[in-house]
Amino acid sequence: MQKEFFTKDGRQRVLYQWQQSANFFSKHFVDKLVTYKYKKDNHCYEAVIRFQKHNFQHLMGITYKHGAQKFWTHVNKNNVDFEAVVINNYNAKRYKPNSGDFRSVFQKKLAALQDINVLTTNKARICEQGKIGKIIFDHLIRSNRLTIALATKELNNSKNEFFISNINLNYQLSKKLNGYKLISLYSSDLKGDNVKTYF
Repeated sequence: MQKEFFTKDGRQRVLYQWQQSANFFSKHFVDKLVTYKYKKDNHCYEAVIRFQKHNFQHLMGITYKHGAQKFWTHVNKNNVDFEAVVINNYNAKRYKPNSGDFRSVFQKKLAALQDINVLTTNKARICEQGKIGKIIFDHLIRSNRLTIALATKELNNSKNEFFISNINLNYQLSKKLNGYKLISLYSSDLKGDNVKTYF
């Protein structure tokens, strides 16, 4: 367990960041299809993204012993059982401690969440198929800074893609991950109605 989970103040800080992220997904993604359009080689492409509440725990880099759906509920109701939070082995590892940065992957992912709102603005970028660590993605929705990226992938032969991981871009960025600028971003309900245009 991370040291943040041993004190009341530490738990409150972590819970606050989880709640800010949950608010972001509730506002922009719950019960919606979000379409990211971009141009590559003079052709337009799009990625249509869905969010599922039970994937939220994976985006936060943890497993919740009470279940993924309960984690979403408990975060929103402000009653997370921190004794039931398990950080997987990869997220517990530390990035390049010789650099003087002794934060774990979990801590870096948590810090990256401060830029999550950028992912629904024209400052976001989109990368195509690739792999970071063990994460194989169809698209990567990333901020314009070296902070956060959300990996997406088609699951179960769906026409849409789903979020599968939250990636901190520190030490991960290469020319292949610069991505493409968005030309438009909009959302609709699951039936394709009630369209909201971001830009």
